[in-house]
Amino acid sequence: MKKIMKNLKKIPTLLMLVLSVVMTVPANVFAIEATTPGTATVTIKGIDEKYNDVTVNAYRIIDTNINNGQPKTPVYTWRDTVVEWIKEKHPEFIDEANSIKTTDGEGNEVITNYAVAAKFTPCENENESSETRTCLNKNDAIKFYDELANAIRNQNAKINGGSKLEADKTANKDNENENGDIELAGLTMGNYLILIEGGMNVYRPSAINIVPEYNKTSKAWEVKDATIEVKSSTPSIDKTVEGADPEKAKVGDTVTYTIKVQIPEYPENAIAKQIEISDTLDKGLTLDTTSIVVKANTTDNFAQADTLTKGTNYTLPDPSKVDGKDTFKVTITNTQYDTLKNANNVPYRYVYVTYKATINSNAIVSTCEEVENEDGTTSTVCTGNKNNAQLRYNNNPYDSNSWEEDKKDTETVYTYGIKLDKIDEEEEYVKDENGEYILDEDGNKVTRKVYLPGAKFTIADANGNIIDFVADPDHAGVYHKAVTAAEATANPDLTADTNIVEGGILEVSSDGHLEVTGLAAGTYKVTEVEAPKGYIKLQNPITITIKDTNKNGLVEDENGNDLDSGYVFEEVPNSDDMHVLPVTGGIGTILFSVIGILFMGLGAFLIKNILKKEDVQ
Repeated sequence: MKKIMKNLKKIPTLLMLVLSVVMTVPANVFAIEATTPGTATVTIKGIDEKYNDVTVNAYRIIDTNINNGQPKTPVYTWRDTVVEWIKEKHPEFIDEANSIKTTDGEGNEVITNYAVAAKFTPCENENESSETRTCLNKNDAIKFYDELANAIRNQNAKINGGSKLEADKTANKDNENENGDIELAGLTMGNYLILIEGGMNVYRPSAINIVPEYNKTSKAWEVKDATIEVKSSTPSIDKTVEGADPEKAKVGDTVTYTIKVQIPEYPENAIAKQIEISDTLDKGLTLDTTSIVVKANTTDNFAQADTLTKGTNYTLPDPSKVDGKDTFKVTITNTQYDTLKNANNVPYRYVYVTYKATINSNAIVSTCEEVENEDGTTSTVCTGNKNNAQLRYNNNPYDSNSWEEDKKDTETVYTYGIKLDKIDEEEEYVKDENGEYILDEDGNKVTRKVYLPGAKFTIADANGNIIDFVADPDHAGVYHKAVTAAEATANPDLTADTNIVEGGILEVSSDGHLEVTGLAAGTYKVTEVEAPKGYIKLQNPITITIKDTNKNGLVEDENGNDLDSGYVFEEVPNSDDMHVLPVTGGIGTILFSVIGILFMGLGAFLIKNILKKEDVQ
């Protein structure tokens, strides 16, 4: 707006130049150059270069009167398309001839006709008393153009006697120059209101003057090209997660999210300034609906932000009733937007939404896949437990149907898993349908692993506590970490699992596979509590470490390299050789007992023979 007012400020000087030339230059000079000045090109700077749906509209609201190449009194008049609106809304700015009128410091009307544009120039001293100033206060100028822009975008009947007011010139990204700025060409003399629609930014109304200047060399009145830099606000959204380490969280852990939004700066008289902040949580996350808090500040300072009042400053529908994809939605209506000010009446520019969510037993473990991009390249895409925050807002402050939905931010909470394969330590040879051994290209018999059913395990954390799990009802051998009653108490929207497997005992599937999910990164002890039938049970627990120092949801090998998922894979072999690894109460113990008895009997026999020999002697 300062740029706009700076341009407007030139008008008095130019008008004085017009008068001086009229008074000093012979009339025949003008008679010779009795031509109407040409048109100008206005360059619009400050438009977001990333969006192609931006449209620039120029509405001429003040006419400059030139007749036969000479200024005509009154030089500046309100254009007939806005006369009715000016008369109704700002009668202090218009006289009976529709030229521009103002009052002096004592309230007396002063009709200046051509010099009145000075009244639309901001005061040098913005604090100048309204009783003495002869210029338009900056805030008054901003308010005037905001009101006029509002009326034009509303297209109410008063703006143009009932007919729609069309833009004099329109430009878009097709009219960019080499610097990426949009050019409005072919503008005749006058004062223009510039309105910009589309894109992500919210643009304030801007104004610029195209006025005549006398060229002594060509002896003609001319107009010059102009440049204006529009003022806009760029809304943004950013989300962070705190509390439990988001990359090392397990089922039952609660995390705290903070959504930070830099809200649009709308003109005071805008009619479309609604804002929506929403979040959509994956099914592995349970929102704590009682934890949602909304704060705001004039600067980006969450620690000193003021807590807003539900119903007064924002609306929060019952999350269970939010329609569509949003888990919850904070709405700031047009009326509520005007309440977003601190105790000193300074508008808030940052809004913060905090809430808590608990990882439930539906949490997934990251897996990755290669996807093909539009340009033919490939990218690795990995899953996780995501929640997607989104900012929606009116990007045209004068059109309630305008809506920008491209502002998003995503946070991902990762949980991990363990996959065990229970196998025979000896592989078997593969035969074909005729019972013949299958050979590889070198003539060797082809072997394969033998997966064993029936094994049972428990999994304990680093402190030796056995972890509770629930069985997946659709997949044998798959278990998810359970949500305990204590964990559910911390989040009233979370339900504790009641179908926890007894004793934490997990059985492999019929094909020897075991999968557990919902674990955090760390160290675990896997204990075999029952071996497959006919096999020897493991005597010592297996230590498994889940490591993800890169915090991307992918576990790492011993060298720190990312694997392709959040699972640690382990093969657990068993032996069926009872002589090698006896088990308490098994057949191996009986065998050793029999051998012991035989040795004892042999010893007794030898001792008896020795004693007999001594007696004979």
